[in-house]
Amino acid sequence: MLLIGVILGVVTVGSLQPVLVIPLLFAYAVVVARGRRAATDDHADLVRSLPEVVDLLLVGVGAGLTPRETLQRCQTWLPDPFAEAVAAALSRAASGATFADALDRAMTPLGDRVRPLVAALNAGERDQAMLAPSLLRVSDEARRLRRVAAQERARRVPVAMLGPLLLCVLPSFALLTLVPLVLGSLSDLGVVV
Repeated sequence: MLLIGVILGVVTVGSLQPVLVIPLLFAYAVVVARGRRAATDDHADLVRSLPEVVDLLLVGVGAGLTPRETLQRCQTWLPDPFAEAVAAALSRAASGATFADALDRAMTPLGDRVRPLVAALNAGERDQAMLAPSLLRVSDEARRLRRVAAQERARRVPVAMLGPLLLCVLPSFALLTLVPLVLGSLSDLGVVV
């Protein structure tokens, strides 16, 4: 917003051509939109991959591994943001931090969506609790969140299609149907020859 104010201030003073304002504002809007889209894409990737991550951990836990051993064995198959966080957690735990603190600290940048997963893994490591039922609940919730996100994207499709509809289909409809009708009517009236 500050950039827009500076551009408009320079235009009113007169040192910048008003014709240059439109490309500058357009460039600013593109930069802002790309930044928002990158953050949204990272969040969407996390929501899409979380159920598979939990299922992979369920396989390890079902094989009788502890949460730490499961993360060590499954680290190579985890998608990128999870793999980096798990590697950081395992290295912190190996350097002397408790597993729960290391996992909390490493998973915090991934956001609140992974909080139930971290809580389940920490409870399984700390209390030797049955981890499979809590991981199944986390998996169900992650799948529900992914389904909700897919429904939200599906609801945005008609809005995204509005631009091409208005810019391509409706003008061609007017050009192919209304213009010949108007020209025919005007020629019948003798206005256009």
